[in-house]
Amino acid sequence: MLKKSFLAPIVLILIGLSFVFTELANSALETQLLVDVSPSTDNVPYQQTQWYGFNAIGGNGYAITLSPSTGNSDQYLLDTNFSLVSSSKNTGLTQDKVWYGQAASGPMHIGCFGAYNPSSNFTIQVITAPYVQTISPTSGGTGTLVTLTGFGFGATQGTSYVNFGTVKATSYSSWTNTQIKVYVPAGVASGVIQAVVYVAAKAGNPVNFTSSGGVSSDGTMYKYDLGRTSSFPNGPTILPLKLKWTYSAGGYISKPPVIANNVAYICAFGVGKLLAVDATTGVLKWSYSRTNFQMFDNTFTVANGVLYITGQDTADGGYTISDMLFAFDANTGSLKWKYNTKIQNSSAYRDAAVFNNVVYFSAGAKVYAVDAINGTLKWTYTTASQYGFSTHCAISNGVVYVGDIPIYNGNSKVYALDAVTGAVKWTYTIPEVNKSVYGISVVNGVVYFGTYGSGTWTGALYALDANTGSVKWKNTNHIDVGMVGVANGIVYANVNNGGWHLQAFDANTGVFKWYASNYNYGDASISNGLLFAGSGSLDVLDAKTGVVKWSYNNFSGFGLIGPFIYNGNVYVCENSNLYCFGQ
Repeated sequence: MLKKSFLAPIVLILIGLSFVFTELANSALETQLLVDVSPSTDNVPYQQTQWYGFNAIGGNGYAITLSPSTGNSDQYLLDTNFSLVSSSKNTGLTQDKVWYGQAASGPMHIGCFGAYNPSSNFTIQVITAPYVQTISPTSGGTGTLVTLTGFGFGATQGTSYVNFGTVKATSYSSWTNTQIKVYVPAGVASGVIQAVVYVAAKAGNPVNFTSSGGVSSDGTMYKYDLGRTSSFPNGPTILPLKLKWTYSAGGYISKPPVIANNVAYICAFGVGKLLAVDATTGVLKWSYSRTNFQMFDNTFTVANGVLYITGQDTADGGYTISDMLFAFDANTGSLKWKYNTKIQNSSAYRDAAVFNNVVYFSAGAKVYAVDAINGTLKWTYTTASQYGFSTHCAISNGVVYVGDIPIYNGNSKVYALDAVTGAVKWTYTIPEVNKSVYGISVVNGVVYFGTYGSGTWTGALYALDANTGSVKWKNTNHIDVGMVGVANGIVYANVNNGGWHLQAFDANTGVFKWYASNYNYGDASISNGLLFAGSGSLDVLDAKTGVVKWSYNNFSGFGLIGPFIYNGNVYVCENSNLYCFGQ
């Protein structure tokens, strides 16, 4: 037993348990203490017979923090039955210093020597749950790959998991005892949340993570997020709206605008120009055009100050028209690089998505993954369909989802591809003949899409399990179904039942909820319980009931393109004009 004259008050903190004591004479405590601090005046640690402790569970990871540093120039973590991961010695120990290791079996002890003041408090913290030392990156949105380093995670995942806020992650790149690579799941609230590792139902220490919600940490894009949900934050909440400004592009605008960093980007298809317009004032910031053939007819993705768009151009040094991916400086409009797919004049190029510094898009019958920094190819995947892909790429939990066009009297497919390698995770074959996949939205582990094409009353709205491709539900008896978006448990789609209508379905069951008639085949956006859509007019509907709450119909009647919602404003294109509506 240690002499009382050497003993200092000690605080032991064990996750789930706390002990405060001033001496170690109590025999009941002796069997509960995991560690013991033993002062020494002769620079020799006390022998094991003088330490207290109980058997640690073999194979579990532990962290030990010691404080204060005053009066303890040298501290040692003694490794009897304890395999250290990091150095056992630290000069000038601070309160946040952590040692980690594996307790193989038997007692685990801490010893210290050097100058020691018995009158000062000494704090020991022993953590037996999983412990996260670092998280990288510290911010991001749905689909961002996050690396957690620490210990006590377990050699394999098993039933262990990571929570981001209140949402359980479902997709992991790797799992070891000291490192977890996990994709941020869909549905995580925006703002600062806590990431927590759970092992054998034990919660580890929370670490802060700044979530951007459904938006990729890389940027913004068509339908707002990587899941292509059309669910926007920060939309207007007060009606009526008013027209704030109009910008004339000088040529027909065929695709919705994309707004990022207070700049609205549009493509004037009729004159082959890219235009950047101040989103607050409607004043032109820059335009890009070239004298040789170049056609831009798609939507943008803005990521890390770079503007990405697919289109067509003459191949370098020749006259063959090829499908291209272009990268422009988003601030100046200067061309940074372009990637030539060498697919000639297919007109089947789809808009790009940027995830973890990789650009994903389809052209012809191929999906491409191109380095977002330098434009070098990382991988391609080729569909069996000779007509290529019909949808944009949607990305969730490290998986790229895309649908194709069937060959004549054939069946189209939905593909789930690994975002890192391009390997096929699963495919789903559409049972209806001659129906293409239209639009894909991915949210909360479910893939939603519609089908359209030749034939009558064979189109359907589908919900597939994002991990397996199995059908969760299917709503049929339509001619064509075009996917619009998903928000707050409701799926919105454009449905052709002898005329185009905007319809709403329960996201969990596929049960019909409501419809609004006479909406053209096009897009809609959801924000703050309101749905923004239009054909000849811009309408604001109650997203739960479909009741029209406000309309603006002073357009020329060509049909609206958009809307895109940004910072309390609604942006739509019609003919050659870009309009901004706000409160």
